[in-house]
Amino acid sequence: MSSRRIRSRGPAAVLLTLALFGALAACSGDQPGDTPLPDVSDALEGLPTAPDPCPLITTDEATAAFGSPAGACESDGDQFVQLARIRAVEDGRGQIDLTISVGGQAEFDQLRSEAEAANDEFRELDLGDAAFVHSPFSIEVVVLKGDLVLSVRLGGSAFLPDEAATISLATTATGRLTPA
Repeated sequence: MSSRRIRSRGPAAVLLTLALFGALAACSGDQPGDTPLPDVSDALEGLPTAPDPCPLITTDEATAAFGSPAGACESDGDQFVQLARIRAVEDGRGQIDLTISVGGQAEFDQLRSEAEAANDEFRELDLGDAAFVHSPFSIEVVVLKGDLVLSVRLGGSAFLPDEAATISLATTATGRLTPA
């Protein structure tokens, strides 16, 4: 997936706190199992959820971006971060990495600050609530839409990505992305 680290998020911090509290409570009893662990599912209710990125870009759109046939989208993740990858069928012809997270404005601002500081080719885009494109080793478009942060990265080992194709994919994906 993307080489960028997954950052701490508010909802994840709440879950970690609840899990630690539960572990401490379990350890403080006289007998093992005296204190039940708290049910964290109640804490998850009402928190934003990151949708599956695969429906945001079709196989035909990925094929057009690669200039060669694309494989199926594969995704993985949890409530707060969803990751997906579409690879070209031919080795070395590229891949598209999609990431959706619920980090909101704070995460977007952090990513924009890091991209600007890295001296990448960087510029703002008129897309979603806010967006930028930069090219560290591949071309990445990062979009803020509501509380969701969408990253669309096009690249590959023997594939020279096209900025216009990446922006086109990001524009299409942003149009299909519906914040909770």
